Amino acid sequence: MGAVQDRLDRALVGTVLVRCPVAPDIDPGLRPWQAGRVHLDGIHWEEKTWPREDFIAFRDHVAHLLEAPSRLEQLEWRHANAMTLIRDTRQEQVDPDSQEFADLETVIDGFTAVAASIQEEVTALKSSPPEMVTAAR
Repeated sequence: MGAVQDRLDRALVGTVLVRCPVAPDIDPGLRPWQAGRVHLDGIHWEEKTWPREDFIAFRDHVAHLLEAPSRLEQLEWRHANAMTLIRDTRQEQVDPDSQEFADLETVIDGFTAVAASIQEEVTALKSSPPEMVTAAR
């Protein structure tokens, strides 16, 4: 499981995943399909599972997940991208005494403000009553 877990740790926010959950009492050929998505706080697997014989319906469901992310999923993806831009820009900073370093620091401050604003939206959306979260999808 180590190698698979390592790859999942590097999965990008917003990525749709599929699996056949392992259950000791279910024959491997009969395990149901399940979909999930990578969020800022980890992978959220859907509660619903799809029987193996309903693969076409499951495939269509996954296609819908790919085409129609919720507002929360969109915000989390934008936040993750902002954090990546901050990290990548920090790596470009070489000489702390240069003008380029100072200019990049200004860019990082902008990305940080955007990330904070998006995080506020994520927090507000997560604290909304369930019917509000559903309506936002």
